[in-house]
Amino acid sequence: MDSTKPLQGRIALVTGVGRRAGIGAAICREIAKNGGDVFLTYWHQYDKETHSANSEDDPAAVAAEVCQFGVRVGSVEIDLSVPDSARNFFKRLRMSWAR
Repeated sequence: MDSTKPLQGRIALVTGVGRRAGIGAAICREIAKNGGDVFLTYWHQYDKETHSANSEDDPAAVAAEVCQFGVRVGSVEIDLSVPDSARNFFKRLRMSWAR
């Protein structure tokens, strides 16, 4: 492991990454800077109801930014308030990032 990349080889799951200016996006950037792969979630419906600015393209922009650090990035739109959504999320993650 590269000592300058303490999270290399690790995967971080970050929820609530609907806006580029939000804390979720900032967390993704910091994880990626430290070598960690990032899988992020967002829910456009929530962001539309909660924030006045249009953030429809923000998750893709955050993913593109994070990719620039040379880590793997994945994302999915998911409403985590729905029963079994977390289980489905982890199932998708395992299928798409199987090692």
